[in-house]
Amino acid sequence: FPHPPTQSLARMITRRQASLYLCDAPIVEDLRNRFNPAQAALIPAHITLCREDEVSDWPTFEDRIRALLPIALTLEFGLPIRDGSLVYIPVVGSTEPFDRLRHDLLVADGKSPRKQWPHITLIHPRNGFCTDEIYEQIVKSITPFTVMLSEISLIEQHDGGVWHRFARFRDPL
Repeated sequence: FPHPPTQSLARMITRRQASLYLCDAPIVEDLRNRFNPAQAALIPAHITLCREDEVSDWPTFEDRIRALLPIALTLEFGLPIRDGSLVYIPVVGSTEPFDRLRHDLLVADGKSPRKQWPHITLIHPRNGFCTDEIYEQIVKSITPFTVMLSEISLIEQHDGGVWHRFARFRDPL
């Protein structure tokens, strides 16, 4: 019996999420490009706001975002943290504005949003590797900084490929 092509049996996997892209953070992008170019090629530096398993109805979610505009978040980031090959920059100040935005976007689905710790990933262990020497270079390159965010991007990834923005929400003025 002939076997059907494997490709026809494969189901396309699509992931979606709401993200806060960083603007004006060239040192962060430089470090990502130097030490985890595979991840940097897939997605720009960002803070994940809501993951695909938290949103059940994307059109309604988009309406909630529009109702909350303008969005203005200020987050303070500290020094990088390493956990094996994962290297990220955590928020060190209050996460209350981030938590409130998540709550306002997700509570309408009838459930309390889980706690999410905002951070910026520099090296993702899925496709990057960190050594003591690399981590030392990263730590020497980063000082604590503050980011102001006023835009939410809805992004999508097909079959592990590049993430593409399919919607962008910011103050219309």
